[in-house]
Formats: sequence, structure tokens, C-alpha cells
Amino acid sequence: MPPVAETSIVNATAPSPNIRLRITDKNGKDITGARLGDELFLRIEMDDDEVFGIFARELIAKSGSNQNESIMLIDSDGCPTDPNIFPVLERIPNSKGLIVSFFCKKI
Repeated sequence: MPPVAETSIVNATAPSPNIRLRITDKNGKDITGARLGDELFLRIEMDDDEVFGIFARELIAKSGSNQNESIMLIDSDGCPTDPNIFPVLERIPNSKGLIVSFFCKKI
């Protein structure tokens, strides 16, 4: 009699990862305000002990004063819509997080 292959199905869930979206200065300190010309960093962070990875897509910047004013920074494929306005996100070294440097400038 040939060996019988065993099949097992595992249904499990994992808790959602903790994600932090931060705007920082070059030293990694959270900012409370910015001026035109300031170099800023967008950081998308996740706890390193998570089983998940992270990928950013459809990132939209909206005006604080008018909800109808917005610009898409990262498209549905995860690519910058205009690298001159907002460059590509890169991995934070030794981390699961993403980071991008950009300048506060008038568009």
C-alpha cells in the first residue's frame, strides 16, 4: 500500500502591526513646524519584531486649510509621481521602516 500524504490546514490571524508616520528633522527628532527650505524626513516606522514587512503606495498630501487641495506623492504602484517634488522611499538601515528626505518648498 503506497504512503498516504497528510494534509493540514492552518487558519490563524496575527494582530495588525503598529505603524508610525513621522515627520522629522535630520537628527530624527519630530518637528512641530517647518519653514520653506527646511529639509524634512518622512519616516514610516513599524516595530522590528513584527512578522510583517512594509510597502507604501497611494500617498497623498492634503492642504490643512482646504480639503479639496491635494497632490498624489506616491502612486498605486509605490512610485513617486514626480521625484522633483517627492523622491522615492528607501529602507531605513537595519529596520523595517521607510524614509525619504524632502524639502519644504512652495509648489
